[in-house]
Amino acid sequence: YNSTGAGIAAKYAPETVDSYTLGLKTTLGGNFRVNAELFYNDYTDKQLSVIALVNNTLSAVNSNVGKMKTQGGEIEMTWAPLSDLLLALNVGYLDTKVNSYPTRDAAGNPINIARYTAIGFSPEWTAQARVQYGFTLGDMGRLTLGVDVAHRDESFTNSPVDLRDPLSQLQVQKSHEIWNASAAWNSPSEKWRVGLEGRNLDDERVLTSTYKVGPFLTGAYNMPRTWALSVTYSH
Repeated sequence: YNSTGAGIAAKYAPETVDSYTLGLKTTLGGNFRVNAELFYNDYTDKQLSVIALVNNTLSAVNSNVGKMKTQGGEIEMTWAPLSDLLLALNVGYLDTKVNSYPTRDAAGNPINIARYTAIGFSPEWTAQARVQYGFTLGDMGRLTLGVDVAHRDESFTNSPVDLRDPLSQLQVQKSHEIWNASAAWNSPSEKWRVGLEGRNLDDERVLTSTYKVGPFLTGAYNMPRTWALSVTYSH
């Protein structure tokens, strides 16, 4: 049962999933690692939380979508060609499909809207890459530099989404990349650490979440370019 909000009396069914995975973890030459996984999930009575207007009150209500399948894979690689250099790459693929979504139309008749329903926050392709390099400064300690980039394909920012709704096209996070960089200095004794970090260096602004109530649509964006400076002392 929903435990909060105006939908407290609305109950929802258990969610079950048949999950199959095939994975591989390898270390080649001691400095090159490859981890890979393929997965397939078959959901029955998939549970989702949606924002709804219940008895004139805006509430988060749990409900069952129906039958859904997700499948995909992920590969993760790290390579240290030098003792002070680290390269990392992660690529993921996800395919999500709603096979059954029983509900009722305005007249109370049972209908299946699976063909008009999309699951949000599920980009087809994601990828992350990172380069990190560290070097000593003689008697002045050690400096470590890093840069990384993350890519996400286009995806919906609400879930589930009714594709028949004209507002569905406004609930989309565009395909984008986010760049970050960092620099950290450690004293020779390792007691002091000074770090400088910059996130979202391109100041890329994308939708992260939306919800729709009647004819109204509300959304939130990611953080703009941000900087952080930290000083740490360990005794």
